[in-house]
Amino acid sequence: MDKLGKNKRKWLEDQGCKFVEEKEYGMTNTYIYTKEGEYIDLADLGDNASNVNLIYKNKLTQLSSIGRAEGKPEQDWGAVSLGFNEEEQAWYGWTHRGYAHFAVGDTVKKGSAINPNSESYKVKDLEQAKDLAINMANYLD
Repeated sequence: MDKLGKNKRKWLEDQGCKFVEEKEYGMTNTYIYTKEGEYIDLADLGDNASNVNLIYKNKLTQLSSIGRAEGKPEQDWGAVSLGFNEEEQAWYGWTHRGYAHFAVGDTVKKGSAINPNSESYKVKDLEQAKDLAINMANYLD
């Protein structure tokens, strides 16, 4: 039985994601990987798969991840994942602990987790937005 539901599974497949069953600690889990083999999330969580819900609800594309690679479950660090929302023109960064998103024109406040010492500033371009999404996800992890 597919715990994701066909709409979420189809969205992920349309983004080039693949589903791989891996045995780990005597259990079989279904992991979701990007087409490049980068870990995104567990498919076995069903409705509790918050990262899958985040991807689907926000129609994220350009999915990528920094961290765990396909076929290497022995890596204990979490994955920091990224996705782009075309309509919002925003980059999302997430881990199993939370997410953040940044778009051009957003304000990064002084004293925030990713800007503890500098003055507040506005996001200039999508590359900076992507870097901020990565940095915030790394902070959350």
